[in-house]
Amino acid sequence: MASTISLLPKKHFLCSLCRDIFNSPVTIPCGHSYCLSCLCHYWTRHQSKYCPYCKRLFTDRPDLSVNRILADLSENYRKTQPQKPPDDEMVIDIEEMIQERVQKIERLKYSLELQKNSYLREVRESQKVFSALVNAMEKSHKAVVSAIEERQREEEKKVDTLVKELEQEIQELRKETAESDPQIPVHCDQSDNTKEGTMNIVSTMCLAEMKDWSKVTIEIDPCLGVTRRALSDIMDKINLEVNRLSKSELKRIEKYTASLWTELNSQGQHSQLQASTTDLHKQKNGNINLWTDYKESSESLVYSI
Repeated sequence: MASTISLLPKKHFLCSLCRDIFNSPVTIPCGHSYCLSCLCHYWTRHQSKYCPYCKRLFTDRPDLSVNRILADLSENYRKTQPQKPPDDEMVIDIEEMIQERVQKIERLKYSLELQKNSYLREVRESQKVFSALVNAMEKSHKAVVSAIEERQREEEKKVDTLVKELEQEIQELRKETAESDPQIPVHCDQSDNTKEGTMNIVSTMCLAEMKDWSKVTIEIDPCLGVTRRALSDIMDKINLEVNRLSKSELKRIEKYTASLWTELNSQGQHSQLQASTTDLHKQKNGNINLWTDYKESSESLVYSI
């Protein structure tokens, strides 16, 4: 039987993760097999539940049990193969580890370049937005000051006019009291009651032609609420700008999602992307975090709300 097994292609007994003959092989629902330790390590490192080869995504993590038939066949096949010196195996493992780390360095550097572009874009956007807001605030402040000063001039003019009217009436009243009515002469030997009656007649005649100043009032705090209303207008502009930025961010993320849809769908990860997209549209207040996570030889965008 060993001679028959040795005639089979070696690829049937190799784990695609460690590239060595199966050791405690397990077969997952998609039909692909891996070493138990290799698959567990892969899923732990990538924090995922998909087949490393066909990328089929599993809703729940499959129960892993050793495939006894494949394990026996792999062990018999191993016995037909020349044994590699331990040192050679260690060198191969080290070379693979080095290659993985070199690739990781390249991905990290590329990720940093993407970040730099993002930083520059956000700095320019923030400069544009805040400059517009500062200009709007300065313009609003000038408008408030101008409105207050105009109101002050109007009130001063109004009070000045009222004062002049009062002074004019005072002069008329003094003139009336100083002059005697020819029809009602006033003598020095008249009693106080007679003089008082004469004054009452004069006062009645004057008051009939004069303004009722008891109904004239002046507002003591005419600018109450002016600053608050101006600030409320600024807040409305800020809210509009926040909504504009939120829509812009959503469009950018939807663009990234569309570019990844075909790739992830072909890898069997469309369920993950669909879930991320659903969560994205449930986001509130436009608070969006975006970062890149590189897996294997492809780049994937991960969104968190």
